[in-house]
Amino acid sequence: MKRSLFTALALLSLSACTNNGDISAPNILDSFGYFKEETAKRIAAPVFMLSRTIKANEFNIQAYERIYEKAQPTILYIGGNSRASGVTRTPEGANPVGLRLAAHDPKSNVIYLAQVCQYVGHASDCPDEYMGDKRHAPEVIEAYNTALNNIRGFHDISGFHIVGYDGGAGIAVALAAQREDVLSLRTVAGILDTQFYAHINNTDFDSGSLNPVDIASELSDMPQRHFIGQLDQEVPPAIYHSYAQAMGKTPCSQVTIVPDAGHIDGWAEQWGKLRVMPFTCDAPEHLDAVPFDPASLDKMGGPKGISK
Repeated sequence: MKRSLFTALALLSLSACTNNGDISAPNILDSFGYFKEETAKRIAAPVFMLSRTIKANEFNIQAYERIYEKAQPTILYIGGNSRASGVTRTPEGANPVGLRLAAHDPKSNVIYLAQVCQYVGHASDCPDEYMGDKRHAPEVIEAYNTALNNIRGFHDISGFHIVGYDGGAGIAVALAAQREDVLSLRTVAGILDTQFYAHINNTDFDSGSLNPVDIASELSDMPQRHFIGQLDQEVPPAIYHSYAQAMGKTPCSQVTIVPDAGHIDGWAEQWGKLRVMPFTCDAPEHLDAVPFDPASLDKMGGPKGISK
């Protein structure tokens, strides 16, 4: 962590020097953007997830992909929201949880999609509203539909098991409701009621953007499991319960309270046990608890770490 901080400070110093000491917002944004892109590459490379930028309508969406089995389903991870830090907006904060979850998944077919405008180009290339309250606007959801169509054609994929982290959960819900090739849905610290989330976190809510609760009833027959961090103060269980109430009683949705997990911390370390928990329509909804496993999965890597 200290090493990463020193690297970030060095990048900021370099930015200042290249502009005659004028630390302007664009230079800081670009320096942090470069730092985040390098971090993402270092997470993805050891598990053979290759970088690809997908042109999706007016947006570019960054993907990291590992596909070993053609004509088979893939596990599709959708990353979290950008977060403000002074004059900067950084993908998923300092810790790209969604990408780390994907990198810790040993399945043969794994793809990570960032949110629009993350990790691609200069930060100034994307209107701020798409990294803010319009991150779930209809044109954004349509861009992800275009991206999934691209992935199906490019890799000959038969379907998607979607995992959405943070704000990526809302995009995952929309895709599951709109597409016939989504086979299951899982969310991690998912913002499943964007209006309620905005209220309790004192942030903006765009009424023109998708709110997952408005389409929850369309997913009552979709196998799904939702993970909530016991220590998560940003996305408390009440947000999931709002979504569940809108969906109605169904045997297809399970929820798990995860001890020692906040909104950012504790997920990657426990994902090895969480990701294999069942999600079917055969059991009634209940609150599972999972024992905490502090063993780091960062040791996974190389060909022996990949299984079919």
